[in-house]
Amino acid sequence: PGFAIGGSGGQPSSQTLPLGANVTAITVSAVNSAGVALPSNIVATTTLGVPAMVSDLVHTTETASTVVLNWTVPWSDPRAPITSFEVRYTVGSLVHTTVTESVTSGFVIGGNGGSPPSEPLARGTIVSDINVRAVNRLGVALKSNTVVTSTLELPPAVTDLELVTVTATSVLLNWTVPKSDLRAPILGYQLRYTVNGISHPPVFLNSSVLSQFRIGGGNASEALPRGANITNIDLRAVNLVGVASKSNDIFTTTLQVPPAITSLRVGRVTPSTVEVLWSPPLDDVRAPVVNFEVRYSVNGVSQPPVVVGAGNTSFTLREGSPGAPFAEGTVISDIDVRGTNSVGTAAISNVVAAATLSRPGPPRLVRFTQVTATTLQLEWTPPLFDGGSDITEFVVNFTVNGQKFVVRTNSTASLLLGSGAGSPPSQKLPWGANVTAVTVVAVNSVGLGLNHSVAVSGRTHSPPASVRQLAWLDIDATTLTLQWLEPVFNGGLPITGYDVTYTWGGMIYTIRVAPNASSFVLGGGGGDPPSSPIPSGTAVTDVTARAINDVAPGVSAPPLTARTLAPPGAVGTLIVSNRTATTLGLTWTRPSTDGGAPVIGYRVTYTVDGTPMSVLIDASRTELIFGGGRGSPPSEALPWGAHVTDINVFAVNRVGGSTQAPVGGPVSAMTLAPPGPVQTVVVTNIFETSVLIGWAVPFSNGGAP
Repeated sequence: PGFAIGGSGGQPSSQTLPLGANVTAITVSAVNSAGVALPSNIVATTTLGVPAMVSDLVHTTETASTVVLNWTVPWSDPRAPITSFEVRYTVGSLVHTTVTESVTSGFVIGGNGGSPPSEPLARGTIVSDINVRAVNRLGVALKSNTVVTSTLELPPAVTDLELVTVTATSVLLNWTVPKSDLRAPILGYQLRYTVNGISHPPVFLNSSVLSQFRIGGGNASEALPRGANITNIDLRAVNLVGVASKSNDIFTTTLQVPPAITSLRVGRVTPSTVEVLWSPPLDDVRAPVVNFEVRYSVNGVSQPPVVVGAGNTSFTLREGSPGAPFAEGTVISDIDVRGTNSVGTAAISNVVAAATLSRPGPPRLVRFTQVTATTLQLEWTPPLFDGGSDITEFVVNFTVNGQKFVVRTNSTASLLLGSGAGSPPSQKLPWGANVTAVTVVAVNSVGLGLNHSVAVSGRTHSPPASVRQLAWLDIDATTLTLQWLEPVFNGGLPITGYDVTYTWGGMIYTIRVAPNASSFVLGGGGGDPPSSPIPSGTAVTDVTARAINDVAPGVSAPPLTARTLAPPGAVGTLIVSNRTATTLGLTWTRPSTDGGAPVIGYRVTYTVDGTPMSVLIDASRTELIFGGGRGSPPSEALPWGAHVTDINVFAVNRVGGSTQAPVGGPVSAMTLAPPGPVQTVVVTNIFETSVLIGWAVPFSNGGAP
């Protein structure tokens, strides 16, 4: 009931048919022993085959990493439909094959599709021998037409970037538009540059045909500063792929005003003109100097600028330049020269000043720097302005104690007055000379300066003045303390010491004491040589003091006289009075001399029945009642009939007690007592009614009648 043509059955066997073979005129005839029957109806068919070949493969879109392919899906036998497409392409020497995951009419090489995935391509990669083959269950069709393409790439680098013009605030650039792939045309340019070391943000030039651009001309590029260093200028074309590599690197500097002149100097000066000189600045050849402006002031008044040609390197100033000559001694100040170019005028040059020749100005800082007893060192600073001519000498005017002198000297800054220097010679000055109205006048080739210096005064050194308020500070038994105030004037030099002179015992003594001293103790052992103690009560005469400096001793102060302290003299006559049974009154008169110190009391000494006693009485009193409880210690009560002997009174001061017995002393006395017994009582007469008794007077009446 059936037979497989190409199935190897039958006799002879049926050979295998090729794929897609057209089998036509197929008939079947039955066969028996009688023979072969008539043929059956005729049929025709084809064997199954691979799909048809793709014939319209094209590449439609390229990017930097992919290539898009498109084709028409070819006819295929419905009995064996297309299941996928095999895409083949060559990159370099490597052949890549990937199979689509479905029946499609397009594929992206580098788009990560297919199996195995198609990896992204590099920019500008040439993809050749691209073909597509349909695939069904029977196999792979013949390869399609072959195409070649490449991925897109960055624009070429600009290689001829150049400067066209440069101004003070902008730079004009020019370049040739680089050839680019029409599939990825240039969209614009990215411009980069650095201004004075600071990178400027990139500027995008939105034009594909632009071949010039002005940096600093606006359009996101602000004006450049004058004289700016514009470096690292590079231009990069931009397309949809990205930014090209950098162009050739160029740099420049914007134009600026000429450099400031730093070599301005004064040339020849006359009494009526001043010449100024300068070296031309190293200007930019792109903006050369076209002229110079000379600016100046006359006697402090600014003048209009004078314009001179670019070829000049000097100019002579005169009144109203050019104009009438300046007057002698005219001060030309604030002179500066500035170059001018197409950009503008340069900054101020170094400033100079001058003056037409004239008599010099006054010397400055006239002062005395060193003083001795017979000379004064006068010094000064030369005038600020010498009149434009070297100073040849100085004339010094001064007055000494009212007498005027004039001395000339060629010294540049000093004269020793009193040393014999100068012309005529400056004679030696006396001690303490009052040098006043000292002025110095400069002289140059024009003549004597019109002004003299500020007048100064000075004084030569002299011995110090006399010490002041010489007086006694303290007097003691063996010393005398002298005090004084320093002199009003030290003679112009520090006090180096004081001499204290005095006389006693027929000898004159001079003692040197320290310069900071204001007192001295005569007899206290101080000084040089040491002052020896002075005996008590000794008269010291002609006492004086004088200050000393390095010139000589000063004048001695008016002399003083003093005496060292001594005990008081003897008290006056002692008188015993007012005797009672237990007391004795004693009076005296004050001593004729207190020894130089006030009497502070009286020492009373006495003996009572052989026992020595002593009491101290206040200086205000000149009496004492023995036994009356006064004195120190208190005078105790005396017994009746006590014998008080060797009574003496001595005045006392702070030196001590008197060494002289009182006038009429010592004295003695006795307190009162009952009388002694009467002697020899007898009856002398007997009368009728009376008896007459007689007796002898007692040997002692007890001190009272």
